[in-house]
Amino acid sequence: MQETVICSVCETPVTGNYCSNCGQKPGRSVTKLWSMLVDWMANVFSLERSVFACILKLILDPAKIINNYWLGNRGYYPSPGKVFFYGLALAALHIAYINTELLGLTMEFTGVQTQLFFWAFFFPFLTLASLAAFIPKKQPLTKHLISLTYLASSFFIIVTLIQDFLILISKDYLEGWAFFVFLGLLVIWNARVMVDSRKFSQIILYSALQALIFIILVIICGGIVYLKNPESLKINTPPEDAVESVE
Repeated sequence: MQETVICSVCETPVTGNYCSNCGQKPGRSVTKLWSMLVDWMANVFSLERSVFACILKLILDPAKIINNYWLGNRGYYPSPGKVFFYGLALAALHIAYINTELLGLTMEFTGVQTQLFFWAFFFPFLTLASLAAFIPKKQPLTKHLISLTYLASSFFIIVTLIQDFLILISKDYLEGWAFFVFLGLLVIWNARVMVDSRKFSQIILYSALQALIFIILVIICGGIVYLKNPESLKINTPPEDAVESVE
């Protein structure tokens, strides 16, 4: 018969493998080097709960993960905030070791880190585009935010990793495609979440509508900022003859 222990977090008696109150797995022996390494590897490469497993499940069935979180379920899949943090970390590593371009875009804003400005600049427009495109579906703001945080972070990680691999192996690699691939994947998968119908034509229609609204918003905002202070904002894709491989 399993010994009853007291949870070190909430002080609830635990009779099974996990605390029924807070979910912690109680320790029955001190942590040793081997168990620490096994735990670390399990968290990174877990087929159920790791961020990378969550990203894979988002690709296969985005509505399941996003609706699960939106309906208030917590603790099993990584939260959208955790996936977003991984995206920020990858952006910082990319800027430090590859180049200052994110998804093939050169972005500069006075006094703000590039990876933060990238999300601060684009995410509000992605949200507005999603809200506007899916007005007929009457989806709440929170669901749009959850969906876009999960999907934008996931596709940023995927596209950036592929892009960096191609930069390292190809001397003639052109980066300008990365942002458009990212945007295309994002609007399609967001449509898969927001559209109740699984009709291909509906998904394509709403995907195109999101992309069109997003591009219009970026053009309007970029034009206003540029007119006020042309030196404060620079967003451009690298010219074909200026792209250099990383050696």
